[in-house]
Amino acid sequence: MIKFLFSLCVFSFILMSCSSKDDKFCHCLELGKKLNNLSTQALQRGVDEKTAAEIKKLAIQQKQECKDYTAKNGDELMKLQESCEK
Repeated sequence: MIKFLFSLCVFSFILMSCSSKDDKFCHCLELGKKLNNLSTQALQRGVDEKTAAEIKKLAIQQKQECKDYTAKNGDELMKLQESCEK
């Protein structure tokens, strides 16, 4: 029984190691979605000071946290995006 559990843990670790999912990029995608949604709402309802501040804060956060991906080409970004959707 212990050998089975150990084997299962090792196998699970190997599977997780082989995953090409980039959690940082997936977080960047989420930030982008939040920023888009907030901007869309602001355009539909009008922008007040609170919403403008939230948009600005989120835009700065996204720019800082996603700067590693600005130099990647479209194919690389598509592959990263696909891995986030799995």
